[in-house]
Amino acid sequence: MADAKTPYSTVSNYYVTTTVPSSSIDQGRYDRSKERERKYNENWSKQKVNINDIVDQFAPGSNGSVEGVKYVFKGPDYSVIADMASGYLRIKDNKSGEYLKLDGMPGNREETHFKIKKKEEM
Repeated sequence: MADAKTPYSTVSNYYVTTTVPSSSIDQGRYDRSKERERKYNENWSKQKVNINDIVDQFAPGSNGSVEGVKYVFKGPDYSVIADMASGYLRIKDNKSGEYLKLDGMPGNREETHFKIKKKEEM
């Protein structure tokens, strides 16, 4: 199993503590992300996931990269898109652009957001 959690956590911490305070664009992204978290966290927390397992399943061997407030693991068929400010992820089908449930089937907004487990929960 590859370790996606460590680089995600490192980059997320840097983003929140260093990038956001020094950039009005990133402050806006951060604020919007935290607003989404405030609205939806109760639903997201019902489906906590191990980011290592999700990346291994949907984007094996990929290295993450920063894209705005997201840390993205791109595979040939799927991308795992992890929010650096609010600690959730989504799985995207690269061909259709649809977001997926854990079983790989398309789902609605409530079914396609997953809270990332903290290291101590893994």
